[in-house]
Amino acid sequence: MQARDKGLGVWAADATAAFELRDQGSIGPEGELVLPKLFRRCSDYLRTRARGETLVHWLKTHGDPDRPEDDLVVIGGRTAVRLSTLVEQRRNEIAFMADLLDLVFVEK
Repeated sequence: MQARDKGLGVWAADATAAFELRDQGSIGPEGELVLPKLFRRCSDYLRTRARGETLVHWLKTHGDPDRPEDDLVVIGGRTAVRLSTLVEQRRNEIAFMADLLDLVFVEK
């Protein structure tokens, strides 16, 4: 928590809360997204999206039933939501609406 508060280490480059998603170069490989799960989902989205498809729509409609791209996420040890509910998108601007340190991804 102290490293994040002081912007040290990986936190100095973290853009997870708000970032541009144009192409792979806009999110890496420098590691601007500290949350690996979100980085992988964004990379797959950029590679396979349909024209005009948003990241939120892509998350909801891709992956198989046993391993959806729209992961189940527990926030603060209490509330379970889908990853798509934590993402807001306006054109190429993405906002991630949760504190990274409060998340646990549920794996099947």
